[in-house]
Amino acid sequence: MSAAALLGACAAAQAVDAEVDRETHIRLASSVLKIEVLNRGGGYSLGSGVLIDRDEVVTSCHVTRNAQRIHVLQGGLRLAATGQSAQMRRDLCVLRVPGVLGQVVATAPTQSLKAGDAVIAVGYTGGLAPYASAGKVIAKHRHSEGQVIRSSTSFNSGASGGGLFDTQGRLLGILTFRMRGAEGQYFSVPSDWIAPALHAPSAFGPVGPLEGLAFWEATDAAQPPFLQAATLKAQQQWQSLAGLSRRWAHEDPKDGDAFHHLADALEHLGDLEGAEGALTRSALLEPDEPRGWLQLGQLRARMGRLADAGQALLRLRALAAAAAPHATEWADDLARLLDKR
Repeated sequence: MSAAALLGACAAAQAVDAEVDRETHIRLASSVLKIEVLNRGGGYSLGSGVLIDRDEVVTSCHVTRNAQRIHVLQGGLRLAATGQSAQMRRDLCVLRVPGVLGQVVATAPTQSLKAGDAVIAVGYTGGLAPYASAGKVIAKHRHSEGQVIRSSTSFNSGASGGGLFDTQGRLLGILTFRMRGAEGQYFSVPSDWIAPALHAPSAFGPVGPLEGLAFWEATDAAQPPFLQAATLKAQQQWQSLAGLSRRWAHEDPKDGDAFHHLADALEHLGDLEGAEGALTRSALLEPDEPRGWLQLGQLRARMGRLADAGQALLRLRALAAAAAPHATEWADDLARLLDKR
């Protein structure tokens, strides 16, 4: 995916906050702050940040990369950042901001997060006021010893560096970028990456311009395979997607995402047996992920393998009994499909 097709969310589109109840909005907004950056060469850019500890605010490095000075705006105050710990490649920066006030957030690991989990994005979309958007996790993508979260929680210009929260108000990720012209393609880097920025020796340096690019800004071949796959899928280049997915699976045979994309490509190419094999591998690598079992059951039903589709349904029922999000709904969908057969 070219960097032009991916957009950071650090610059206007005001949306109506109609999805998140007022109490939740107020509670989460107390932890999300507006970031103002005076860039080298003049000019300002705006973004968002999340209060993660006393005097420490996390944001996206692409918001601050050209900074001469950084301020956190809070009420009528402009509080200066005195230091910055940057992981530019991961697009995660922690600012030291003495005197900043607000509700420090708790973080939650992304490991137990599943497709279908409810999430809330909060950031300064349009740079005016904190905007909250409710949505669901669509997928997680392994990258750099973590899992980048893709969700349906919309965010736009000014929201970069804002927070992706679970329904308990715990920070799951930092709003980072979106895919141009695509629904459900909003990406957040994981909160698991914050600790290295805080605890590395001599982590904090002076505020100043940063060198390098974030992983999602790289040229096509240098991007993570999940982003390359997203581009090929959007362009319906199924042969190329199959080739990429096979190389990806060979290099990382424990990544179920690779087999999931391979199955998608093979199904569109008419190789249903190959697609079924790839989806089976993906489901076995991620046995607690309901989405994979749903898609496997649907494909097997399409192939007329109703008994095998029933096995996928049983797995969904078991996940539903374990209170897996959306497993009950998806099991009912698959059961209705099988009844029609």
